[in-house]
Amino acid sequence: MFSSVDLTDSLSGSSVTATVKEVERGLQEDDSTLSLITWNIDGLDLSNLQERARGVCSYIALYSPDVVFLQEVVPPYLNYLQKRAVSYTIIPGNTEAYFTAIMLKKSRVRVLKHEITPFPTTSMMRNLLEVHVSELLNVVCLIHREINIKGINDVS
Repeated sequence: MFSSVDLTDSLSGSSVTATVKEVERGLQEDDSTLSLITWNIDGLDLSNLQERARGVCSYIALYSPDVVFLQEVVPPYLNYLQKRAVSYTIIPGNTEAYFTAIMLKKSRVRVLKHEITPFPTTSMMRNLLEVHVSELLNVVCLIHREINIKGINDVS
């Protein structure tokens, strides 16, 4: 079973506390559910990068998902996440320019191995990030899709 939370809603300071309590009541960890977040964090937009990185960490701390799929991660985001999200194993799809990353909650998912498969026809440094895990899942994969210049064919 998967649970879903809409992260597009703006949370004011006063509603965050109430939301945290509701989440804690409604989303308890057990072996029958797996929670995940997938998010294009738009690391290519360098405005307010540190503030936005804190916001990403706040949502991850708030919802405490088992698996987090991130797209458009940039090195400063990755560094920030590695310092702050210590309860997660973070596997980046690259470490230069922009890339994807998978975060796995250490208390719920154990990483066995991971592989990065480059796409030979990519013009946007895209790849397949594949992580083999134990317990809840066998494999988790993340692809940040690419559209060619004409917008007709997906080249990934």
